[in-house]
Amino acid sequence: MIFSQNIIFPILLDYRKPNEQDVKEILDMLDLCTKIQRERFLLYALYDFSYAEIGRRCGCSKAAVHESIEGVRKKFFKFFR
Repeated sequence: MIFSQNIIFPILLDYRKPNEQDVKEILDMLDLCTKIQRERFLLYALYDFSYAEIGRRCGCSKAAVHESIEGVRKKFFKFFR
């Protein structure tokens, strides 16, 4: 799994290339997220969609998308720190 925009790996992994264990831990952390959070976050991180694009696809506001993505980021930092 490759994350575009380098959203996750540089922040959490000190700019090193992720290994198998890193990817497993990231996927385990994503399992802790709600389905909606995970969907919105992956559209943003993997497919480089804007909040507005995600909102249109998911039928929600940009603010709702922002809240979902920030929720995932907080979980990442809590999980990995």
